[in-house]
Amino acid sequence: MAKNIILLLFRRSLGALISILATTTIIKNLSVEDYGIYSIFLNIVSLASTFTTLGIDAATGYVLQNKKYKREDALVNTFSLGAIISVISFFIFYGIFYNLHMSDFNIIPQDIKMFMVVSSVCMLYANILYSILIGNMSFKSYSFFTIIPNVSLLIALFITTRFFHLSLKETAFYFMMGYILTVVSLSIYLILKYKILKNLYSFKKEISLYILRYGFMSYLSNVITFLNYRVNIFIIGYYLGSKDVGFYSTCLVVIDFIWLIPSTMASITYPMFSDPNRRDLRKQLIPVITRSILLLTTLAFCGFYLLGDFFIPLLFGKEFLVIKSILLILAPGIILFGAGKIITADFISQGKPKVNIYLNGLALLITVVVNFVLIPHFGLKGAAMASSISFSCVFISSLIIYCKMTHTRILDYIVPNISDFKMILKARN
Repeated sequence: MAKNIILLLFRRSLGALISILATTTIIKNLSVEDYGIYSIFLNIVSLASTFTTLGIDAATGYVLQNKKYKREDALVNTFSLGAIISVISFFIFYGIFYNLHMSDFNIIPQDIKMFMVVSSVCMLYANILYSILIGNMSFKSYSFFTIIPNVSLLIALFITTRFFHLSLKETAFYFMMGYILTVVSLSIYLILKYKILKNLYSFKKEISLYILRYGFMSYLSNVITFLNYRVNIFIIGYYLGSKDVGFYSTCLVVIDFIWLIPSTMASITYPMFSDPNRRDLRKQLIPVITRSILLLTTLAFCGFYLLGDFFIPLLFGKEFLVIKSILLILAPGIILFGAGKIITADFISQGKPKVNIYLNGLALLITVVVNFVLIPHFGLKGAAMASSISFSCVFISSLIIYCKMTHTRILDYIVPNISDFKMILKARN
């Protein structure tokens, strides 16, 4: 496990650094209003790709590891289902983005809507292809391919800002090209490595239906989780405008950076503990990992907050110092939800994604209601309060349920021990 942790953590740290550099470049070369529009563009792309995966990406790790079907057969079915859904989604996205008249769609300029369509399709298929790598525990390949979109975007931004003028249209185009490059290169890699074209006869209705049935539960959970995390963007845009969307989106960039370690660990534990032969190891390690993540996320947040007066102007500009007070309100939710990622990922590993649906559904309801109540009165601080309350509720509820399921104590997941990190690093894959 130690090798995988280090590899994924390095990749995600590098990816986060590149993402922050790209975001910094965009912020410094676009107006705050244009950056707000670009943030809405990104959220619509992420929302569209999340809604149309049908849970195939979430189910892949479980299906490849639980040994119900041959791994090669499950892989071919995942690859093929992803291709079919991506083609269908292109026409769906095109019809929606060009014909649905809502405030968040109308704010996107017509000349970048096609970029939004193609980006959504490519992100959708890329996420499904990434899940094949995770499901096979090919973390080295996963680390390489997942960084391609960020690297290509940063290179294009650097060249443009060095010799030309960066516009909103060019920024959206570069984002799209990063995902096109990723999908093409990763598809070729998987086809050659796993001889997918030669094994297309393995595409079977039974396996595909199993993937879709299991994935649908995870799909609902992931969609609700995404909405819970991003719905603020659309409500802020409705009440406060694109400038405040830009500020809040910058907070999300920082949050994603703080969540590097919990996201990395969840990516490893999910496929690892989907193997039924590792049940005893799961019961031993999940409490250890959760309480360690709780400690590390707390330290990461405190470190960034204490150095925020230096880093925020350096990365985003002095105008963005306002986000420091927003991040402080978000702090409880950021810290607790980071640890909660381990528990919610393990619900899926145990074949119980329904639990996450109920938990995240409750959290989304809290987020939406509290947002509509607080944002008109408190602005961005109200949005931060809503997210912090919602994130905290997810962790507390999931921890109580998980402890009842596993017959363990709540304190085992909260109070860290000195020996915890040694135990995690020594655990076998």
